[in-house]
Amino acid sequence: MYERRIPVSSLNGVKFLYENDLYELASLIIRLNKAKNEGTNMITLQTVYGLANVYATLAGVSCDKVKSVMNASGLPSNAEIVDDHL
Repeated sequence: MYERRIPVSSLNGVKFLYENDLYELASLIIRLNKAKNEGTNMITLQTVYGLANVYATLAGVSCDKVKSVMNASGLPSNAEIVDDHL
């Protein structure tokens, strides 16, 4: 299994529909996962690929196009996105 973590700040400056849209969504997902996991032994992480899928679903756009933008920005699809403070 490929294990690589990238800080959410790596998404700063990446644009699909507007500047930092992917960063904002990733930050929200990280906060939601923290809240969901509070008081449990669970750790929920979001991958770049997973973020592309969530974004595509919410925005009604092609997931392949979102992944292309992310890959062109140097973000590996299987990397886990983590809070900058970890």
